[in-house]
Amino acid sequence: AESTEADRVVGLCAMHSTLYGYALGNGTIGVYDKSTRVWRVKSKNQVMAINQFDLDADGVPELIGGWSNGKVEVRMDRTGEVVYRDHFASPVSSLLIADYRNDGRDEVICCGLDGEVR
Repeated sequence: AESTEADRVVGLCAMHSTLYGYALGNGTIGVYDKSTRVWRVKSKNQVMAINQFDLDADGVPELIGGWSNGKVEVRMDRTGEVVYRDHFASPVSSLLIADYRNDGRDEVICCGLDGEVR
């Protein structure tokens, strides 16, 4: 099956099972289950990075979006509900998942265009 969106795809990330997150050039971010859209939201800002991570440790990863205005949002996979927000002074340049502290636990690493890392 094929899915058509209103603008160019600028980001994709596998979530779990048959779900995947996507971002469009027009500021839309959302989740598909195979070829069925589960949810989407549109912002006046551009999506700069997306990734997935199980932030609330429930065994199900959430979708993380980093935006051109420095906003970082974590959204539930099935509803799109925002469960965490943060803000950088510059656009988000990357969202990585890694063991940053070498303690055996992966965590979200957010990078800003100005070099800020959290």
